[in-house]
Amino acid sequence: MATAKEYAKAIIEHRGNISRVAAQFGVTRQAVYKAMERHPSLREAHAEAKERMLDHAESQLFKAIDKGDVRAIALFLKTQGKHRGYVERQERLHSGEINYKRPEEMSDEELDAAIDAFGA
Repeated sequence: MATAKEYAKAIIEHRGNISRVAAQFGVTRQAVYKAMERHPSLREAHAEAKERMLDHAESQLFKAIDKGDVRAIALFLKTQGKHRGYVERQERLHSGEINYKRPEEMSDEELDAAIDAFGA
C-alpha cells in the first residue's frame, strides 16, 4: 500500500491524472479518490497539479499568440476580452407569432418531427 507522500508525488508527476496514478500503484481510480478523501495533502497535491497544468496551458497559449496563431488569439479574446466586446453569441430572431397545431391537425411527417423534437 502506497503512502500519502508517494501518492502526492505521483499526483504531481502525472499532472493530476488520477487514472495514471492508479495504474502506477496497481489500484483503481476509486482507491486513489478514497485516499484523497482521507488525506487533505492529496487533495492539495491534486489541486496544485491542476493549477500547474493550467499555468502550462496558458504559457503555451501565449507562445502561440506571440507567433500570430489566429485561433489562439481568437480564443484569448473570446475568454479574456469579453469586457471589450469580444463575445461570440448566437442570435435568434423570432417573429413573435406562435403557430400551434393540435396533433389531429398535423400530418404524419409533422407528428414525427414533433415527437423527435421532444425525444418521445
